Amino acid sequence: MKRTIESALRLQKTPAGKILAALEQGQHVTLRGLQEAAKSFLMSHIFSRQTRPLIAVLPTEKEALTFYQDCRVFLDQSHVLRYPAWNIMTTDFLVPQKETAMDRLRVLTHLLQGRKMLVVTSLPALIQNCIPRSVFEEYSFTLAMGDTIDGESLAEKLVLMGYTRQTLVEERGDFSIRGHIVDLFPPHSPTPFRMERMGDEIESIRRFDSVSQRSIEEIVDFQITAASELILTENRRKMAGRNTRIRATDLELPRRIKDPLMETIDSGLLASLNPMYLPLF
Repeated sequence: MKRTIESALRLQKTPAGKILAALEQGQHVTLRGLQEAAKSFLMSHIFSRQTRPLIAVLPTEKEALTFYQDCRVFLDQSHVLRYPAWNIMTTDFLVPQKETAMDRLRVLTHLLQGRKMLVVTSLPALIQNCIPRSVFEEYSFTLAMGDTIDGESLAEKLVLMGYTRQTLVEERGDFSIRGHIVDLFPPHSPTPFRMERMGDEIESIRRFDSVSQRSIEEIVDFQITAASELILTENRRKMAGRNTRIRATDLELPRRIKDPLMETIDSGLLASLNPMYLPLF
């Protein structure tokens, strides 16, 4: 106890200690002159003394990536998450950005859970629209052993939430249903989950390795969250089709661009749609 008190007293006399004290009192602190890794070292030090999530906002995506990598040197890597910006500059509206989508949704899930973490992001990412909290909460639920689920009803709901049905679950945002076995890989989880059913009742839930497909551990329950920031209900799909036709006419887009875009929206295959089109929804 004596050593703890002495250590705390020494910290209070250091510049870092003064910064921490000011932040705890709710004061606004401005720092200048920090170079390169000194910024991430100080942020890591501040984070280690906090009990709540912290968000570090950098001017550009490049600077945010560097800061994120530096912070992972000083802190447990599981405590440092990156919230990336959508790449809206690409000219191909069918370029997939699945990893970006999964990383953004992982951060949003942990923020909703109130988990202590350091989120590193950029100004472009911060000003881009994201899924509303009310919608995100509406499409988040927990499955536990003993719950009753209908396979096809679950599949329809997962597709609506942005999941992709696959033969084998290997990436975040994938799911599969093979007889009485349901595999699912939520965006926020480091591993996928496997549910075995007896009829419609969940008999067991296990984490498994996405590479070897072997079980890791048995658990009691797990949370499922949306795998897309766009929940495509029928009303949203109709609205997107209408808005797209209007904008395509206004911009005089050629049919070689307009037709594939309309086909993508009408079919609901939006996982590969460039996020620059999200305002249409």
